[in-house]
Amino acid sequence: MSREQTYEELMGRVKELENEVVKLKQEAKGLYESRDYLEKLFNYANAPIIVWSPEGKITRFNQAFEHMTEFTSDEVIDRELSILFPETSRVESLNKIARTLDGEYWESVEIPVIKKDGDTRIALWNSANIYSEEGTTLLATIAQGVDITERREAEGALLAGEERLAGIIASLPDHMSMMDEQHNIVWVNDVAKDLFGSDLIGRKCYKVYHGYDKPCEPCVVRKCFDDGKIHEHETSVTTQDGSQLTFWCTASVVARHPNGKTKFVLEVSRNITKRKVAGEMLKESEKKYRVLFETAHDAIFLSDETGKFVDVNRTACKSLNYTKKELLKLSNREIDADPRGYEAFIKARDGLVEKLMFEVNQRKKDGTIFPVEITGSFFIVNGKRISMAISRDITERKQAEEMLRTERDKFQGMLAAMGEGVYIVNQDFIIEYQNDMLKERFGNNIGKKCYEAYSGSDKPCRQCPIQEAIKTGKIEQIELVATDGRNYETNFAPFNDVDGVTKAIALVKDVTDKKDLQAEAMRAGHLASLGELAAGVAHEINNPINGIINYAEILKGRCSKKEEDEEIPVRIIKEGVRVAQIVKSLLSFASDRRPGHRSVSIQDVFSETLGLAEKLLIKDSIKFSMNIPFDLPMVKANSNEIQQVFLNIISNARYALNQRFPEYHKDKTFEIKGETVKIDGREYVRTTFYDSGAGIPENILDKISNPFFSTKPHGDGTGLGLSISYGIIKKHDGSILFESVEGEYTKAIVDLPVDNGVRETGKK
Repeated sequence: MSREQTYEELMGRVKELENEVVKLKQEAKGLYESRDYLEKLFNYANAPIIVWSPEGKITRFNQAFEHMTEFTSDEVIDRELSILFPETSRVESLNKIARTLDGEYWESVEIPVIKKDGDTRIALWNSANIYSEEGTTLLATIAQGVDITERREAEGALLAGEERLAGIIASLPDHMSMMDEQHNIVWVNDVAKDLFGSDLIGRKCYKVYHGYDKPCEPCVVRKCFDDGKIHEHETSVTTQDGSQLTFWCTASVVARHPNGKTKFVLEVSRNITKRKVAGEMLKESEKKYRVLFETAHDAIFLSDETGKFVDVNRTACKSLNYTKKELLKLSNREIDADPRGYEAFIKARDGLVEKLMFEVNQRKKDGTIFPVEITGSFFIVNGKRISMAISRDITERKQAEEMLRTERDKFQGMLAAMGEGVYIVNQDFIIEYQNDMLKERFGNNIGKKCYEAYSGSDKPCRQCPIQEAIKTGKIEQIELVATDGRNYETNFAPFNDVDGVTKAIALVKDVTDKKDLQAEAMRAGHLASLGELAAGVAHEINNPINGIINYAEILKGRCSKKEEDEEIPVRIIKEGVRVAQIVKSLLSFASDRRPGHRSVSIQDVFSETLGLAEKLLIKDSIKFSMNIPFDLPMVKANSNEIQQVFLNIISNARYALNQRFPEYHKDKTFEIKGETVKIDGREYVRTTFYDSGAGIPENILDKISNPFFSTKPHGDGTGLGLSISYGIIKKHDGSILFESVEGEYTKAIVDLPVDNGVRETGKK
């Protein structure tokens, strides 16, 4: 080979290479342009596109996907696909992803995707796997979706609407059927099936509903097919059980052919059988009403909203001496003799009152005026408000009322002269009447319960005689303390009232002064007897006890000096002296009880009192304590009377303690305390008695000072003790108060004014 040929060959080869380079550059440019096109196609495609690696990590997605999920590339690239799926469907979605990695392709596979804000979007996905050039190595999976969220929502709404429509149709009471042009039934609802059987489709409507062999005359279904309009009529049908029913049928076009010709007609039939029967009954009722209206004993006026009469009965014409034709030219305003009637009519018309109910004077044609009682109301007739007023002539009733009023005034005058109260009460304890005496003392209590008005209680009085008097027809009596603190004797007499109901009339007499006189007399006799008894017992005991003490002194002198020999007579002397002291207290209690007051020490009063009562407290296992300071000032009092008050309080405390604690108990305590207090600038000696006994019920706490009131069983108390004590303390210009909680304690507080040496005249 020559040298020149070799050069030429090389240059040719260079040229070829240059051409190949140019071609490669052109191909590379084409590839770059194609890649740029595909990149733009990927990014700006309307459908969301996502790419993930074989490891299940997100590698790319386009703007449509970003718009659908609102995630940015920085937030999801290189992250697990699981972040895109709602928790409820995450496992199922990841299983579908795994199957794509095994070579499965998606074709309209529904997978929900979660948005950044937590909402869920539903999409249909198609997928494809991307392999390397040799076709075996999976490089990635790409999926393109269609967002069908709105479509699903619309489908759900449509389905819900269909279900609601089906529910509405199912709930309608009317029977429905749809027919074609040949009168074949193509659809019926459940009501129609219940009435005519379930096998209705394809059968002729006139055969099923009427038993005819040809269409009805006239036929509303045929008319709809002919003119396309709505048609109605009333018809009778026979159901599968043989019942004859009347229906009101409405036929209308529900579907048309593309050329506009009627395809189906829907017939809706409402059962009006009962309404027809009711209509017949209404006609009959109207006849009866007219008979009752015309033959009623009371006058009946029907008027419009202006008061003009639109109808009146015979009694109305007769009562006013007008003809019906004459009355129908007038109004209610023209027959009323005063404006009250028309004013009441206007109030009822304007809804200010529910019913017409009033008395008014009416004027007859000749000018005669007479009283009537009007009752009535407004009602609607043919869309118009009509007033019906029933007028009753009450001339005779008014005359009778005037006579009764005269007799009542006489009766009330007699009662006022007697000074007794009167009230009428029904079986429900409601006061229907009370006279002036009771109104002055207790206020107007008509309409209230008698036990609330007069006793201040929230339930009927114990052993209330009202219902017993009404039941037996006999007069019953009760004595009680009213809310004003006074005693009343009440007699209940049953009677039949004008309304036909048996009630009781109560005669109430104030017996407070009588009770006080009885109590004072009994107290005087009680104290006199007690004094005589105490004096007699004291004198009978005094002589023997002195003898016992003297003999014990002799024994003491004769005994040896040994301590055990002297102990017995010393004890006898000690106990004898104690008995003598008790006798002395009894004599003091029974001594002359003149009303004079002198300076008295509370300590001395208790010294005498406890000599009689302390042993009883110890005997009943009562823990007793007393704190009476020696420096308490003197009080001006009758010591025997104050001793009596203290004994009564101690006795009541002992009784209450034994009621709550019949045997020994650590809480069975009784305390007495003395102190000085100032009330309204005046100094008092206060003695407080506190016991932990049964206590006093709250509803009787204000009654315990009433004469003869006692909570103790019959024979255990007279009910005079505290009444007398209140009287004694009141005479001493003092006060006695009680505080108590039932089942816990009672506290009695006695305040007596300090003796400051000033006499009633104000001189020292």
